[in-house]
Amino acid sequence: MLSRTFTLRPWSALDTRYDQLEVLATTVNPAGTPVTLLADTANAAIARPEPRGIPFPPEQPYDALLVIGQGDDRTEIPVSGLLFRFPHLDAWSGGFAVAKARNLAQRNYDPVKGDAGLLPHNIATFDLAGAQDGSFYAGDGIEVLSFDEGGTIWTSYFDEASAWLPVRQRRGRSETFEFGKDRVLVHMPGLIRWNRHGEILWAAVHDPMKVDWCDCYALNVGTHRTWACPYTGFPLVDIDEAGIRLVRRNPIRSSGAIAVDGSRAAFVGATADRIPGRYVVTECHLGDGAVEPVVAGPLAMPDGTNPPCWFRRKVARGGRIWVQFDDPRVWYLLQL
Repeated sequence: MLSRTFTLRPWSALDTRYDQLEVLATTVNPAGTPVTLLADTANAAIARPEPRGIPFPPEQPYDALLVIGQGDDRTEIPVSGLLFRFPHLDAWSGGFAVAKARNLAQRNYDPVKGDAGLLPHNIATFDLAGAQDGSFYAGDGIEVLSFDEGGTIWTSYFDEASAWLPVRQRRGRSETFEFGKDRVLVHMPGLIRWNRHGEILWAAVHDPMKVDWCDCYALNVGTHRTWACPYTGFPLVDIDEAGIRLVRRNPIRSSGAIAVDGSRAAFVGATADRIPGRYVVTECHLGDGAVEPVVAGPLAMPDGTNPPCWFRRKVARGGRIWVQFDDPRVWYLLQL
């Protein structure tokens, strides 16, 4: 296999005018634009309370400022009355969403009574004026919240996740399925695609092409396709609006981020010695069957040095991967 160095390049830096505000959450939207949720010190303390015993005190609303873009090409959206602590965030051209990863209150749901309206909502959607226009229940253990360009919402889950999902029922004698009112507790739901009303459009556990979804290690939400590398087998799973298109055998293990551009892909994972900040990038050819490695080498900062630590955040869309390290105001880009 060939060898080369893969170098990050600076992508964006939050304007210094926001230095007095704390970053609550940040991401890169489908257009490749940075999106940051900010709050002053008092509101940040409500959004990210210090642990003071278990459980935390009751949730309180807080105010924040959403900034989309950078420099002179940016939009500021004041947001009032947010409830979700340690929020996840993403935006698309028609609005944005905030999610709460842990939703332990779902344990109080009684499936015998079957009232789905009692399931605690943990995704809230907003318009571009900052007004909340919806909310829904999305389970417990969200790892990634991501919009696609059409405005549908993808949520991936870690291995301790669970969700009360509606049961799929066959409609008559046809091959068409619909969701009934009954729900079942699904452990390790893996990956789910929702519309903005909280209706499931696709779920990994419902797809007839079975894949182990213990943990969605890497997720790439592209323009018309989505790719995932789930634990334990780490196959490259290719998904479109109809569901799983193809599952490719993948010799690259434990990749934390993937970029896909046509027949090329790049997998980013820790080196074998697992020294913090040491990553190896493996560029591959995507054939009809397996993933075929072509070239591999270390990941470097723009100045040629090793990254200072593990990724704090990462977002992959198509052939691009954005990453952050200790500074939540600065994004770097790796592009195929």
